[in-house]
Amino acid sequence: MQRKFLLTVATVGIAAIAACSSDGSLSPNGADATQGTLVVKLTDDPFTFDSVSRVDLYIARVDGRRAAVDSAQKADSTHPGTNTNPDAGWVVLAEPKARFNLVELQQGTTVDLGSLKLPVGEYKGFRIIVIADSSTMTLKSGVVLTKTSKPGINWPKSGQVVINVPVTNAVKVAPGTNSFVVDFDLAKSFEIPQGKLSTLGASWRGWAAGIIDNSTLPSTGALSGTVHRDSLTGVLGANVTVELMKNGSLVADTSKADVLATQRVTSAGFWKFAYVPAGTYVVRATPTKDSGYQPAVLSSLVVVGGKEAEGKVVVLPKNVP
Repeated sequence: MQRKFLLTVATVGIAAIAACSSDGSLSPNGADATQGTLVVKLTDDPFTFDSVSRVDLYIARVDGRRAAVDSAQKADSTHPGTNTNPDAGWVVLAEPKARFNLVELQQGTTVDLGSLKLPVGEYKGFRIIVIADSSTMTLKSGVVLTKTSKPGINWPKSGQVVINVPVTNAVKVAPGTNSFVVDFDLAKSFEIPQGKLSTLGASWRGWAAGIIDNSTLPSTGALSGTVHRDSLTGVLGANVTVELMKNGSLVADTSKADVLATQRVTSAGFWKFAYVPAGTYVVRATPTKDSGYQPAVLSSLVVVGGKEAEGKVVVLPKNVP
């Protein structure tokens, strides 16, 4: 879940457990037990681009089907048309045809993209269709990067860009309402040449991280807290990078494989990692080199499914002369 321009899908909500009638088609309340409604939501993982004020991604639609996507189909963006049979091919799950500011959709915040009633069962193929020409990145300086601006955003092509969502475990649609959360990883979706965004622009990678459905959402939770200097009640840290790391990681570890997610603290020194699988983790806070403070970690942080472990404070020690 690092977001990662990332895709984490979560199914939440009603997810009914229904006893069928004798013909197996109706639940006790008379609802159709052969279909369920899939609500598509959008969120984004925290990212570390402190010079970016907003990223407006134009999402044309989200498609789904029962079969997984093979390598020969990864670049296909053909509209499913009027097809409503997910066994026969792609169906349109949501078609917002609108821009969404990913910067506003972090730390667990979501927005609805649309919904569709589908046959119950498992789904393994998902893709998002983005319109490159209508998507922009705005820097805090006021400069707007587009596909044609200099500097700008280097997309693989004009028009429709396909983001295929990797699915480890099939998404299960049950009778009732199921929510599908598309979790982009903005930090991994764009490559910044030499770190010089304002002069060299950005290149699109189209990263998607994975899916959480209604069978796995209860086993995810959240971690949140603040960064302070010197003590638990010291000055709130600013311009601090916070990383979610594997259990047992140390403050000096340099392996990228140990880092699961990365973000910058807010102006109030706050951080939050959402949709974290239940388990034990380490959080590392790293200030800028000229801050006069050293990195620090919080170890043995336990995430319990369905709950938020909040109020965790990372204390940054001063540099030793």
